[in-house]
Formats: sequence, structure tokens, C-alpha cells
Amino acid sequence: MKKDLPIYDIVLTDETQGVGMISLVDDPSIKVNWIKLAKQNPILFKSDKEKQLLYGPFLIPNMLIYRFDETNGEYYVRFSKEEIEKIATKFNEDLNNKNINFMHSEVAVDAFVAQNWLIEGEQDKSKNLGFDLPEGTW
Repeated sequence: MKKDLPIYDIVLTDETQGVGMISLVDDPSIKVNWIKLAKQNPILFKSDKEKQLLYGPFLIPNMLIYRFDETNGEYYVRFSKEEIEKIATKFNEDLNNKNINFMHSEVAVDAFVAQNWLIEGEQDKSKNLGFDLPEGTW
């Protein structure tokens, strides 16, 4: 992790789209395979091959996600627990559960989000799937 970089909190507003697409990637920014914002060392998501299910987080509260662009240079973004809840709610309201692609391409994946939830407490079912993620993770 690089030190002394600016940190920007991501906030969902009426003008922002939120999460309109889930991208299956091999090198996600949240360090647990699922969505991607920048390259990091991946930890593979869990799968149930018999049922053809994948399990993994979309967003993790307060995780610093490294970003670089030509306009702003290097910086971090993060999502608060409260903003993740708003983003997840908007994702569900907008019926985006079939919007899945591969590696941020135009290649749609024939899949859908069957379940999504926010981790709550120590007895959350994510523990049974082998994840150790903070409360508020989507």
C-alpha cells in the first residue's frame, strides 16, 4: 500500500448510476475475486460446481482501493458501510441482477445474481462459505 495518497469516499447521489453491471474478473481491486476497479493480488471466490454457483463480495466497507488516472494521478477510493447499503439497494431496485459481463468487456455472461445481501453480525452465512469479511460487506 502506498502512503500519503489522497482518499476519496464514494457517495451515491441522484446523479450517479451506482452499480449497473457486475464484472467477473481475474484480478479484482477488493482482493477477493468479483468486481474490478484496479489490479491487486486476488483471493479466489468460492464456487459450488454441482449447483453452478459462484459466491463472492461485491464491495467491502472502508477498504482502500488504489486508483490511478491521468487527470488525478494516484489516489484511493473507499465505500462506507452506509453507502454500500444504498448502492446495493439501488442495484436491486434497478433490477440489475442479469447485468453481468466478463473482464469489463462487451461479452455478456449468461448468468444472474440469485442472492445478494449485506453481512450482518458473526453468524452471517458468508462464514459458512469460508469468507471472513467485515459487517456491511455486500
